[in-house]
Amino acid sequence: MRPPFTLCLDRTQWQDGGQHPGAGDRRQAGAGAASVAHDRWRGPSDTEARIALIRRFCDLFGKEAIALLVADREFIGAQWFDFLVETDIPFVISVK
Repeated sequence: MRPPFTLCLDRTQWQDGGQHPGAGDRRQAGAGAASVAHDRWRGPSDTEARIALIRRFCDLFGKEAIALLVADREFIGAQWFDFLVETDIPFVISVK
């Protein structure tokens, strides 16, 4: 896989030792493949965590490595949208 990538933010429930902790699931999709890296936390991610994740990605790979950010409707909020617009990251987020 070569950049630019389509980054997908998704929330899911992971089973871990018989329990179902909340986990944020980050999928990096490209060329018909996806690799999954996840951080475990309880409850939904907050805006600061999402911004930190994207900044970390940009620090590692450069903003130009992001072709598009795709996310589900739980990844919304004025501060989050402002960050994406101000950093010029193309995004598609489903809303109700």
